Amino acid sequence: MNEGIFEGRIRRTQAEMQGLGVDLFVAGASSNLFYLTGYPPRGDERLLALVLPKEGEPFFIANLLYRLQVERLPIGEKLYWADGENPYALLKAALEERGFKVCKVALEASLPARFALAIQQSLPGSSFVLGDALTEGQRLIKDESELRAIRRASAGADEALRAVLKRGREWIGKTEREFSEALTAEMRALGLEAYGALIAVGPGAAEPHHRTSDVPIEDGSCLLADFGGRVEGYCSDITRTVHFGKPEPEFEKVYHIVLEAHLRAEAAARPGSSLGEVDDAAREYIAGQGYGEFFTHRLGHGIGLDVHEGPSAVHGEKTVIHPGMVFSNEPGIYLPGRFGVRIENLLAACERGAEALNHFPRELIVLD
Repeated sequence: MNEGIFEGRIRRTQAEMQGLGVDLFVAGASSNLFYLTGYPPRGDERLLALVLPKEGEPFFIANLLYRLQVERLPIGEKLYWADGENPYALLKAALEERGFKVCKVALEASLPARFALAIQQSLPGSSFVLGDALTEGQRLIKDESELRAIRRASAGADEALRAVLKRGREWIGKTEREFSEALTAEMRALGLEAYGALIAVGPGAAEPHHRTSDVPIEDGSCLLADFGGRVEGYCSDITRTVHFGKPEPEFEKVYHIVLEAHLRAEAAARPGSSLGEVDDAAREYIAGQGYGEFFTHRLGHGIGLDVHEGPSAVHGEKTVIHPGMVFSNEPGIYLPGRFGVRIENLLAACERGAEALNHFPRELIVLD
C-alpha cells in the first residue's frame, strides 16, 4: 500500500485528536495499528506500540525481536528495547526529550490491561480515555482499495461454500467440525486467511452464537454456516442455512420470512437512511409474521479490518448511511430446541443504494 495513504490516515487522526483535546494516542498491536502503519495485528507480552502526538511526528516502540519487521514501517523514528529493559521508562523519556506536554492520553480500547496500566503508571498526572473514536470515523468509510479487498474476500467465501456443498448428502454422518474444517481448507486454497466458522446443525442452529462441535449432520436437519476470511487484512462474513432432506412446513415458512426480511433490509439500506431504519425494515416484518420474539439480535454490524466494527445496524441507531460504509444484513429466527435460520450478506452503501457483496444463492437449498 502506498506510504502516502498511511501518512494521510495519521494526519487525519491527529486532526481528530486536536478537536477532542487529546495530546497523545497509543495504539498497540491491533487493527488500528494496521490501519495507521501497515503492521499486522499480532503481538505478544512485550509492549509494541505506535505513539502519536497531536502535533509533530509519531514514533514506534518495539522490542528488538521485531526490529526487522518494524524497520519497514512508514514511521520515521523507531525506539527499541531489549528483554530486561523497561519500555515504559523508554516511553516517558522519549516524550520528555521531545517536549511533549501530555495531559490527556487516548489508549486504544483493545490495548491489554498489562500495557494500559503500566502506561498510566509511567505518566502520572495524565488523564486517560479510550481512543477508538479517533479512527472510527475514518474506518467507517472504505476507499476503493478497501472495498476491493472486501469484495475479493466475499467472493472467496462464496466460492468456498459452493465447493463444500457440492458434496451434497455425503455430509450426512459427518460432523459440524468436519464441515468447518472443509470450509477453512477451501478458503485457504483460494488465498483467503480463514478466521473460523460457526457451523450449527438442527437444534444447534437455534443458538445464534453456537459453538461448533462434533455433533453429526443428520438427514432431516438444517445446517447453518456462518463464516468468513480475510484478504489483505479485510474481512468477509456470510451466513447461509441449508437443509438435508425435505424440511418440515414450519421450517420452510420461517426460511421465507427471514429471506423476505433480509431483502427488505437491503432495499432500505440507502444513503440518507439511518442504520436503525434498516434494522426496523427487517424487524417489523418478522414481528408482523408472529416471530418477533425469536429475532434476538441486531440486524448487522460494521465490518472491515475487524469482523465486528461499529456502528451497528440496530433499532434506534441514528448513524446515517453514506457511500463507502460496509455492514452485514443478517436477520434470523431461532426456535429453541428445534432449528434456526439466518441469512447474511455484506452490503456496501453506494450512491444508488446498497451493493450486495455476496452472490451465493439466498433461496432455500435442500440437499436430497
